[in-house]
Amino acid sequence: MARSIQLLHEFGVINEIGKDYLLISCGQGVIKITELQFENEKRMSVEAYLRGHNIDVDTKLV
Repeated sequence: MARSIQLLHEFGVINEIGKDYLLISCGQGVIKITELQFENEKRMSVEAYLRGHNIDVDTKLV
């Protein structure tokens, strides 16, 4: 099922948190993030990250 997401936030803000993805506002819509890698750390799936961390919609990433 396709759906349209309106850009309601400024860029760099989490619009939606799914089981295995994050939707982040960017200059021309949203970007879907499925993997993360922090400085000096191994790459991990968003699903694995969310098991150990709490983040909220509307959080701005810096």
